Amino acid sequence: MTTSANNKVNQFQDVQNVFTQHMRDPEINAAPEGVEDRRLKIYRELVYNNIEGFIANSFPVLRKVIADEQWHDMLRDYVANHQAHTPLFPKMPQEFIQYLEHERERNSEDHPFLLELAHYEWIETSISMDSRAFIGSLAESIPEQVDFMEVAPENWIDVGGKFGHQFKEISEQVPIVCHGLSLNIGGVAPLDEAFLYKVKQFLETYNIPLYSEHLSYCADTGHLYDLMPIPFTEEAIKYVVERIKRVQDILGQRIAMENASYYAAVGKEMEEIDFINAVISESDCLFHIDINNIYVNSINHKYDAEKFLKALPGDRIAYAHIAGHYVEEEDLRVDTHGADVIDPVWNLLDVAYDHFGVFPTLLERDFNIPPLDILLKEVDTIKKYQSKYDSNDNVSKQQS
Repeated sequence: MTTSANNKVNQFQDVQNVFTQHMRDPEINAAPEGVEDRRLKIYRELVYNNIEGFIANSFPVLRKVIADEQWHDMLRDYVANHQAHTPLFPKMPQEFIQYLEHERERNSEDHPFLLELAHYEWIETSISMDSRAFIGSLAESIPEQVDFMEVAPENWIDVGGKFGHQFKEISEQVPIVCHGLSLNIGGVAPLDEAFLYKVKQFLETYNIPLYSEHLSYCADTGHLYDLMPIPFTEEAIKYVVERIKRVQDILGQRIAMENASYYAAVGKEMEEIDFINAVISESDCLFHIDINNIYVNSINHKYDAEKFLKALPGDRIAYAHIAGHYVEEEDLRVDTHGADVIDPVWNLLDVAYDHFGVFPTLLERDFNIPPLDILLKEVDTIKKYQSKYDSNDNVSKQQS
C-alpha cells in the first residue's frame, strides 16, 4: 500500500479514534465535529450501560456493598482506561478483575475486601452460569414454529459441561446459525485471528452452516462491546473488504454481513446504500438483511425505506432479522430488540418478500421477553407473510 493510500486509510481511522475516545471518556475527550449531541448521547449510554450492566450482574454482592457514586466512578474509570482483549462475553468479568488487580488505584473509600470479594463472586458466577439455565427447556422441547435458531458465538465458545451438552442436543434438533458481536470488522486493531479459529472450530463442532456479523466496529485497541459506525468512505470500503476476505479465508466459507443500525453518520463521504453494496460486491460475501435496521435508519437519517431496501443486493441475501425498537424521539429511533415489531416494519418485510422472494427470517428479542406463547405469535406473523408468496415465484425472483 502506498504512502498516499495509507494516509487515506488513516483519515477514516482518525475519525473513528476521535469517536471511540469520546465514548470512553466524554469528560476529557472532545466529541466528533458536526454531530448532534443527542445522537452521541445514545452511543455514550449504550457503551457505558452495556458494560456497567454486565459487570454489575456478574458481581451482584460487590455492587450492593459499594455506594452508587463510588461504583459508577470506578466503572467509568474502567471504561475509560482498561483495554479489554477478550471478545468472549462470559470472560468479561476476568477483564474487570484484571483492572482491579493491576490498573485501578486504591482509594480510602475502598472496602478492604473488595478484590477478594470480586474473585469469590467470579468463581461462583463461572460455576453457576445461571444466564444459560433457559437452555434446558429448549433442549427438551423446541416449538414447532421454529425452523432455525441463532446464537452469538461469543456467548457459547468454550462452554462445556451441562450447558455445552444441552447446546449440542439443540443443534442436533434444529439448524443453528451464528451472528457475531465481536469481530470488529471495521476497527483499527488487527483482526483477532485466534478468535476466528475458535469460531471456525465452533461452527464445525455444532455443524453450523453460516456465520454473520455487523458492518460496524466494536473496539479500538480494546473491546467496548457495542456497535459503532464505520465512516462511509471509499478508503473504509477497501479496508473492510480486505478484512472480510481474510475472515472468509480463515473460516473456509463465505460469511454474511448485516446492515447495521446507526445514530450518527460520522465522517460520511458517500451514501450508506452505496457503501453496503460496494462492501458486499467487492468482498464476495453474503448479505444479512435486517429489516428493522432499515426502518430505524430511514427515520434517523431521513431516507425512503422502501427505495433503500429495493436497492440492496437481493441475490446475496442469506437470511433476515426482524425486531422491535425504542422511540427516543419522533425522528430518532434506537435498535433495542426489546419491543414488539411495529406495523411499518412488518410492512417493510412484506415489501422485501414481494421484491426479492421469501428468505429465512429470524425474530430478534434480547430483553423484555414475553411468555413464549406471546413471542411465537410474532413468529407466526412471519410465516403468514411468507405464505403470501408462491414458492416457485420466489425462486425465480431470487435467481433473476
